[in-house]
Amino acid sequence: MGLITRVVTEVDPYDAQENLSPDVVDSLSSAIRLGYDTPEKLRFSLSNPSILSRVGVHQAYSQENGLNE
Repeated sequence: MGLITRVVTEVDPYDAQENLSPDVVDSLSSAIRLGYDTPEKLRFSLSNPSILSRVGVHQAYSQENGLNE
C-alpha cells in the first residue's frame, strides 16, 4: 500500500465525496508507478502481459474500447 492510498484509507472520505471510487484509491500507487491513468488500463495491462510497453497498452486499450487518444 502506497502512502497516498494509506492516507486516503485512514481519512475515509468516501461519504463526503460521491465520485471517489475505492477502486481508484486501491490501484493508485501501481497505476502511477506504471504510467496508467485509470484502474481499467492498469487491469488491462496486467491481463495482457504480452504487450511490453506502456504506450502499447494505451494504444491497445483504446482500440479495444473504441477510444481515440
